[in-house]
Amino acid sequence: MSQLDKIVAAYRIATQYPELISARIHDCSKAHVSVHSVWVQRVLERQAKTRFRQTVFSDYKTYTLTSPPTDITDELISAHSKSTKYFCVVREIESGKDIKQYLEVWADCSLAKNYDLSALDVHGKIYADAEFGILEWSPDETKIVYIAEKKVPKSEPFYKQKPKASADKDGVDNSDTVPGKEYDWSQDWGEELVGKIIPVLVVCDIKTDTIEVLSNIPNDVNPAAATWTPDGKGVVAIGYTITPRKLGTNSLSHVFSLTLSGQYNVLSSNSEQLSVKTPRFNLNGTKLVWLAGGPHYSCFKLMSCNWSTKEITTVVDFDNKILQINHEQLPFYGLHNRRIPSRSWLNDDKTIVLSTPQGGSIHTFAIDTGNSCTTYINDTYVMSPPHLSLLSLFQYRSVYINEVSETRPRCVILLLGIRVALCETKFSTYIIYYIYYILYIYMCIYY
Repeated sequence: MSQLDKIVAAYRIATQYPELISARIHDCSKAHVSVHSVWVQRVLERQAKTRFRQTVFSDYKTYTLTSPPTDITDELISAHSKSTKYFCVVREIESGKDIKQYLEVWADCSLAKNYDLSALDVHGKIYADAEFGILEWSPDETKIVYIAEKKVPKSEPFYKQKPKASADKDGVDNSDTVPGKEYDWSQDWGEELVGKIIPVLVVCDIKTDTIEVLSNIPNDVNPAAATWTPDGKGVVAIGYTITPRKLGTNSLSHVFSLTLSGQYNVLSSNSEQLSVKTPRFNLNGTKLVWLAGGPHYSCFKLMSCNWSTKEITTVVDFDNKILQINHEQLPFYGLHNRRIPSRSWLNDDKTIVLSTPQGGSIHTFAIDTGNSCTTYINDTYVMSPPHLSLLSLFQYRSVYINEVSETRPRCVILLLGIRVALCETKFSTYIIYYIYYILYIYMCIYY
């Protein structure tokens, strides 16, 4: 066997190990836990990547796959409702030379609704990227919010001939086609967001089967990362300022609220010339947090907004600090997250758990948004080295993924179920660890 054949064989073996994209605790109790996970794997024979979903059930002693992995390559983005009664997915299907998008709503193990978005022609393609993409159910589970490209009129050459049947009796063409605009250039967000030009907020009402684009967002603001307000009567989102030009999603932005009736309110001031990321409500809807930082994700502040009074406070600032843990002083280098996980709140509704790079590794912190107390969740109790990143929280149980590091460059580890209980004392907050090894997958890639 030649050296080239050995390299090809080694690469073929390496591609047999899938990469974890996301994980979500679907159901949880004292007796069991169920976890959905999405993976991506390269298929060499097709020269493509395939995505699949699988569900793991565990009684905290053993784990089993409840069903074979399901191919979801044609799924663009998906979301469960709060009660998990409904599941919606945006699917892309090739139809001849075109790619059509469908919004599906599943309930009671069957397809309840199916909206042909291309035929309805309310907007352009739905966004599914990490910056703008969002798909979320309203609290009452009757509406779905997402972000899509704004519908633009079709264009054709000035000299294109048309059949007389296309005009009405008065000789006026009633189509929405605009002549002479087919080569007009429009500025997009560039880099990984090529083709995304004018995002709009869209709400689908599954009771009335209506799809509506929310109005009254200023023309110089592009919405992103939307989430429902606790009462379900509006959304909170990020507004990127696009003037004088679009410079990527590190540009100036603010947090705003928008009711379904069109009332637009700015929640965060842009006077600090900051870029904000991922607004998240706590479980009871009394507090809203978001990240605010400088360019290129250098460092972020954690901001908190009292939803009833709209008072904004800084929970974690840019300043580095020294944390005390087990009579040892450890440095805290600030938050360097690009986003806040959608399920990162503990049940006390004031503590948020975040994983962030710290001095060459990744550490997880419990941050009290009430008193701004930041506490290490020392994952060296679980395994070493500490490179675990939080993916999801549910009832004090969590899903982590181990990041590839210098000390362990040939393995990917998925660890589920670090239960965190908080005990309040007069002096500080102590973290008590109840470790459940629900699932431990150790995949070594040999070269």
